[in-house]
Amino acid sequence: MSVRGMSYMALLYLDLIAQKQLPATGQLPPVLTVVIYNGESVWNAPLDVADLIPNLPDDLKRYTPSLSYMLIDEARTPVPAGNDNLL
Repeated sequence: MSVRGMSYMALLYLDLIAQKQLPATGQLPPVLTVVIYNGESVWNAPLDVADLIPNLPDDLKRYTPSLSYMLIDEARTPVPAGNDNLL
């Protein structure tokens, strides 16, 4: 899932660039990737793509991609009280 999230984000950024939809600063917008899981078994996939890549020597670690996603596991995430929460 972390690789899929990274590819979706890259495709979004490529489309924004191609469509000339970037702000005057030329900066890409932040993206929060959220996975909502409602399966019965416990989610056990890595939350960061960096966890799928073997450790590299220290002088190469900075080239390891890292992209995390927020996991909302419906069966195991407590829902905050009140009506003004995201969950």
